[in-house]
Amino acid sequence: MRYRYLCLIPGVLLLTLLTQCTDQNLVDRVDRLEAELRSVRSDTREEVAGLRNRVIDAETDLGESTNDVPFATRLEQAERSMRNLVAQKSQDASTVTLSRTMQGHAPLRTDHGTLLARMGDIQIDLQREGFLVTIELGNPHAMSISDFTLMGKFGGATPVLEEGEVYSLENKKLAKWEASLGEFEQRFSRNLEPMSWTKLPIFVPAPDRDEIEMLRFSLMIHQSDLTPPALSKFEEAARFAQLEAGASGARLFRTDYGAFLVRVMRVEAAGSGSRIHLELGNPYGFIIDGARLVGNVAPSRPRRQSDESPSVYAQRMQEWSARLTPFEASMAGSLQKNRWSKVTAQVPLPPQQAQFFYCQLQLDEVSLPEAK
Repeated sequence: MRYRYLCLIPGVLLLTLLTQCTDQNLVDRVDRLEAELRSVRSDTREEVAGLRNRVIDAETDLGESTNDVPFATRLEQAERSMRNLVAQKSQDASTVTLSRTMQGHAPLRTDHGTLLARMGDIQIDLQREGFLVTIELGNPHAMSISDFTLMGKFGGATPVLEEGEVYSLENKKLAKWEASLGEFEQRFSRNLEPMSWTKLPIFVPAPDRDEIEMLRFSLMIHQSDLTPPALSKFEEAARFAQLEAGASGARLFRTDYGAFLVRVMRVEAAGSGSRIHLELGNPYGFIIDGARLVGNVAPSRPRRQSDESPSVYAQRMQEWSARLTPFEASMAGSLQKNRWSKVTAQVPLPPQQAQFFYCQLQLDEVSLPEAK
């Protein structure tokens, strides 16, 4: 099907140029050529090229255009301009161009969405006789990219064009500059973490630092993951709440069933351990009959004194962190729908060692009221 459309391109160009033909016999002969092209269904590039050459030869035999430019030359120029336009649009859609003086970042379009790109430091690599260019890629998506290839070109600064000059490969300045560009390609088996920047060292075989004023490259993704381990860690951290006995206000427990409000009212001795009295707010229309607190418990968190140096306070915080003790406690009581509920949980530590909790709420049994 792709080559079928290629066959129609010369015919369309011929129709455009027919307006300049004054000889009716020429018009009729060109119409027959176009009809012949439409009737052919080519399956190879060689056949398409052959048809194009037949059109050129036939039109050359018919004569020249009114402005004394051979039709074959005009057709070739038109086709070359079209190829350049298509190539430029395709390149713009999938590549990014970075320069050492560029501020901010540029969009890099891939099959998995648009990434962000910017150029970082450039360090000489004596062993491989080139340079290591740091490319920073930003992944704004909720997926990790774990296997990918960067491929592109490098070179000096883009030539400055005079007023009226066209940015096209037909321009000799640009054609010479394009021919001077070097190439690079490098495959990476590392993660582009979701919602973060990643620095990548790219080896560029340039003879001089001035030959790395510009990088133009594309990114081909070989493997990605919508639910990477790194993303799970972010989600897991968001489920934990920091609770302190007697603190004002309430904290949030995020769960698979939604967010719940929690506050620690008091901690009292219970045998060899402690009983924690909590209030949990359930803003939903279901009842929770079984839940657990899972996390770490410790004495009250140190408060920094007004005359205390940062280093001394950091040392006290480090010693306090070492006293965090893992725990898991089942809650006694149900969380009623659309209200605050008082529940308790027990931990195997004395009250003075159970004043701070870094934990999450795990729901084991959820029920809805009976249907009426």
